[in-house]
Amino acid sequence: MKRSILPVKIILCLSITFCLIHIPSYGQNDTKRIKRPKKHSKIESADAFVDHSFDLYHKVFVYDSLNRSGYDISEEEDDIIMESMKQDLDSLWAIAPDLLDDLSNNPISLKKGKAVLNLNKAKKAIKTSLVIVKNYLKDDDEQEH
Repeated sequence: MKRSILPVKIILCLSITFCLIHIPSYGQNDTKRIKRPKKHSKIESADAFVDHSFDLYHKVFVYDSLNRSGYDISEEEDDIIMESMKQDLDSLWAIAPDLLDDLSNNPISLKKGKAVLNLNKAKKAIKTSLVIVKNYLKDDDEQEH
């Protein structure tokens, strides 16, 4: 009697999905920097999304490092940094629809595989940036009350 491999495939898919989704949380105490991918995937929208993600991450990381080192950031410098971060976020939103189209329209290839790996690194950088920014917003809320 032939055994169905469908349950095995389902379990394998669920396991892989869980591993990809589960990312440990990062906080201000983490000083290890996430490295930008060395090679581009040659899918233009994916590469642009990764580049803008890491540009944003770099700015958040530097801002956090300056604050933790005790450097007094002036209001003018703070405004410049925040405006630059906002531009990176706007770029990410602008690229997202093209990125989804490009990934869904590309057949399975080495380019697409490289793009997915790079996007996973970008996702990690964005998540780390969001956690750091959330901690600053939380600290600002506590100071106001």
